[in-house]
Amino acid sequence: MKPFTAQDLRVDPNNLGGAHPITKGLIIGVVCLVLAAGWVYLDTSEQRMQLESAENKENSLRNEFAEKQRKAANLNAYRQQMEQMQEAFKDLLRQLPKSTEVPGLVDEVSYAASGSGLFSGRLEMQQDVKKQFYIETPIKVSVTGSYHQIGEFISKVSALPRIVTIHDFTIKTNAKAGDIDNSDNLTMELTAKTYRYEAEGGK
Repeated sequence: MKPFTAQDLRVDPNNLGGAHPITKGLIIGVVCLVLAAGWVYLDTSEQRMQLESAENKENSLRNEFAEKQRKAANLNAYRQQMEQMQEAFKDLLRQLPKSTEVPGLVDEVSYAASGSGLFSGRLEMQQDVKKQFYIETPIKVSVTGSYHQIGEFISKVSALPRIVTIHDFTIKTNAKAGDIDNSDNLTMELTAKTYRYEAEGGK
């Protein structure tokens, strides 16, 4: 076999059989590498697609799990808030007088007035006013006494165990012009309102 030279790398496509043996070996090696690379690519491309699909599915499941976990946490927080609201609502209902307790509440307002040293001129229950969720019972009140006694009365009414709110109050002096001795003789008129749950109104 003649020595291999750079000239032997030149191959006549029409006369491959006449190429140098080493050149033939190189050509065969290159062809084999190309075929092997193509086979590896074709053989693994489907596996790569499956792997990518599996990775995408895993990411999707992770995101779905994270979303469900977030919703579950929000649901627990929502349930806790609902329980707290229900307890607060129950506490509020306990402070609302029942229909049978309203006359007793009127007595408590009367005791608050007399206990403060006031003279009760009027203490009358008015007609119930039906609201959307509750019944409102106004009580017209008129008391006479000093500024300090009136302040004490307001404080006692505010401290009653049942919810009572004060509205439309006016204070006027009973002293005549120049009557210094009776300058602290005042009359206060107001509307005290108490409430009960609307469900009791339908009973």
